Amino acid sequence: AQRPVVEAVPFIRKSTKKIKKPVLLIVDDQPDVQHILKKSLETDYSILFADNGQKALEQLVENQPDVIIIDLMMPVMDGEQLVN
Repeated sequence: AQRPVVEAVPFIRKSTKKIKKPVLLIVDDQPDVQHILKKSLETDYSILFADNGQKALEQLVENQPDVIIIDLMMPVMDGEQLVN
């Protein structure tokens, strides 16, 4: 009589938790620069945008990003004013 073949099947538990990406705020008034940065960084970060310093302040309060990339020369409120 032949013995049944038994194979060990590894048990892999899929995590129910989603790994949350750090939030990146890109503050730049040029859509092409925003696009390039987004394409370069979107695999590692959840990305938010603001096209001037005033809008960036609103995003800071609302979303508390982990990383911020700021253009220095923008309308309404520039990067230097935002940092100060």
